[in-house]
Amino acid sequence: MVSYLFPNFLRNAGEYDQAARFWQEQWDDLISRLGESELWQTPWLGTTFANGSASRDGNPIFSAVSHSRRLGIRIIQVEPQENPREIAFWTDRFDDGEDAIDELVIACVLTHQTLTDALDIMTQWITTREVEVLLAKRTSTGTTFSQRYEIGGPIVAAPSRRRPALVYA
Repeated sequence: MVSYLFPNFLRNAGEYDQAARFWQEQWDDLISRLGESELWQTPWLGTTFANGSASRDGNPIFSAVSHSRRLGIRIIQVEPQENPREIAFWTDRFDDGEDAIDELVIACVLTHQTLTDALDIMTQWITTREVEVLLAKRTSTGTTFSQRYEIGGPIVAAPSRRRPALVYA
């Protein structure tokens, strides 16, 4: 049985704050291992309403930006449902013009497996500006094969045109 990490984060402010700190700690460890600590700032995107109160809706639960590399990362943590492997990600462009940031967005429930997947996706984005995923599939005859997906290239320019690059469960 899969256990969710911080499963009540949307209903419990303390648990939400723990989840946000958890993502920050995972990020700090990741960029330290990659030698990029000095290039990234967190948080990047605001998590408060105009009156200053915390939004705590999971979008984003974590964000980071490297202005010098023009890269951003946003994590959307979603409430646990039926699928403990629920994770989706896509690329987007934040802003237009010379200050545009190429953004990687990851939306997932938080389990140990989706955390591992999210950290792998972020590592690839930071190091190559692309994401490549290898998924094993089983056919109706029981044959297993692998399909390689490469994510990257042109970034979707308008928020209304966002599309998941890959969704898997």
